Amino acid sequence: MFLDGSGKELEISSLGWGDGFQCMLVRYPYKETGLIIMTNKDLGVHQLKGIIGEIYQSFVSGSEKCTQN
Repeated sequence: MFLDGSGKELEISSLGWGDGFQCMLVRYPYKETGLIIMTNKDLGVHQLKGIIGEIYQSFVSGSEKCTQN
């Protein structure tokens, strides 16, 4: 488990991998939102440098837009 940010911007995340899979869990408890990404393939790169990272970045940027409105 990783804790990033503080206060209302707190992000709780966890990464997982093994033979043939990768996953990532992200939770924003104060925003009451989160994301779970699971693949059935190990892409050979860190989660944030592959498709999981692209999905995560899209989710984070979309969440920021929603909280600004």
